[in-house]
Amino acid sequence: MNTLIDCGCDAISCTANEGTEAHAVMLSLYEQHFPAERKRGMDVRDIAPSGYRGNQCGSVFLGVRAGHALAQFRGQIAKEAAERLARVAIRPHVTRLDWQATFRPPCTDREASHRYRRFIDAAVAGNQQKQAGRGVVYTARDLANSYNLVSGGRQSYWRTYNKHAESPDAYPPGTWRHEWQIGGKRAARSWGHMCDSRNQADTALGTLRGYLLRFGLDEPCLREAPPLVVTHGKHKSDTERRLAWLESSVGPVISKLLADGITMQDCITRMMPGQGVHGYWIESTTLDRKPSEIKRVLRQRG
Repeated sequence: MNTLIDCGCDAISCTANEGTEAHAVMLSLYEQHFPAERKRGMDVRDIAPSGYRGNQCGSVFLGVRAGHALAQFRGQIAKEAAERLARVAIRPHVTRLDWQATFRPPCTDREASHRYRRFIDAAVAGNQQKQAGRGVVYTARDLANSYNLVSGGRQSYWRTYNKHAESPDAYPPGTWRHEWQIGGKRAARSWGHMCDSRNQADTALGTLRGYLLRFGLDEPCLREAPPLVVTHGKHKSDTERRLAWLESSVGPVISKLLADGITMQDCITRMMPGQGVHGYWIESTTLDRKPSEIKRVLRQRG
């Protein structure tokens, strides 16, 4: 039986509006870990990914652009960030997630290398057929008994490798790791799974196992969690996505405000300053309804 050593989020990249609870958590994590990364001797770099200008030091980055903030965390800091960001009322928009499982297989490194090479060969063949030459699909041997699989360019990156060969001082011999970097809609759906379940370990194990099972590899150390298949899913219209966001993010906040005695009209006036209520989909007859009822009214008027 494989011995599971560690699992969870290995990297997270997300955005949020400045002034929101999610932004406050991102800023708190940055201020907490940035000095520690500098103390470890990490270089401080002034970078601007996607126009978000800020400072990166080791495993932390926080940048701002026109009222929005972008945060990137890696390693153990990413695990902490995922746990804290999953608890905020209005979730941040996640653009990248890396899941990892570190374990010790019940065999030698040579035997494990042959086993994972067969899995990678099957995955490469399957992805080559699916991508039809449009994506980047290849294997590379960069460490002792270590293999990489890159599938579909930047949106999906799988890696299976000997963790001891990469970090001999931190991990004992015979330690291996599965990593899956996902971006775009896959990352958003996987993040939704975690926020709904509030269980980072199960989401990591289930997501990794779901990918492995696609190519015939049932990893014993991942069997504790049911497999999660993270796909793009059926395309939703802009209206459907906005209504889903209204229900999952705005609804809980409005419910708390209503419980505190704030009226629905006050909420709408605050969200739409200077516009009034009438001119929008929500009429005065709907102002006293619950968020779920308002969603139904919006759907009827859409």
